[in-house]
Amino acid sequence: MNCPKCGSVTRTQVQAVISAPGEMNHRLSKRNLRSKDVYFMAVLWETADFICTNVECQYIHTRYGNYVTRLAKENKHLLAVAEAAGKVLEAWERGDLAGAVRSLDVALDQLEKQT
Repeated sequence: MNCPKCGSVTRTQVQAVISAPGEMNHRLSKRNLRSKDVYFMAVLWETADFICTNVECQYIHTRYGNYVTRLAKENKHLLAVAEAAGKVLEAWERGDLAGAVRSLDVALDQLEKQT
């Protein structure tokens, strides 16, 4: 991947998953990582950072936690929708049509600000 800002070459940094014996817990050196007992299992690409090698740019295109962040935002949005729907329904059940419309307007404004 090239830098999205200046087009220069980038370096990639990602988190890797390894399996190692428990006794190596506090001794994970480069040398110990080459041991037969240490297994490389996966790369967590959702944590990838692409770092521009251009000294004048040094832009970092990060994707860390994107799917987690998106899920958290979507969850917050859905909770707000459910809460707003509850307020509209309560006003409607009370026969307060004007209150239901106001609740709906407020809810829509809040949801618009969140997105």
